[in-house]
Amino acid sequence: MNTNPNATSSDRPPPGDLLELCHGLGDPEYAIIGDGNVSALSHDRATFWVKASGCSLATMAAQDLVEVKLGAALAMLEGGEKSDGRCGRT
Repeated sequence: MNTNPNATSSDRPPPGDLLELCHGLGDPEYAIIGDGNVSALSHDRATFWVKASGCSLATMAAQDLVEVKLGAALAMLEGGEKSDGRCGRT
């Protein structure tokens, strides 16, 4: 069980149209390598989805998209510079 208060539910699937968009952008006709960054704000605007590093846009699956709590991400940006150790605890 994940005890991180900033973690999101792992049973909430990413929007299907986001995967379709990623697959289209990763098509070799449009992308040379197909390893770019993709993110999308959720409909409730409380979270956003980010493509994990190391996966190809053309072949990525739902588990390659990470849901992030927007408020927690914004809170990390406040208060100046953060150490690696501090970011690891958030």
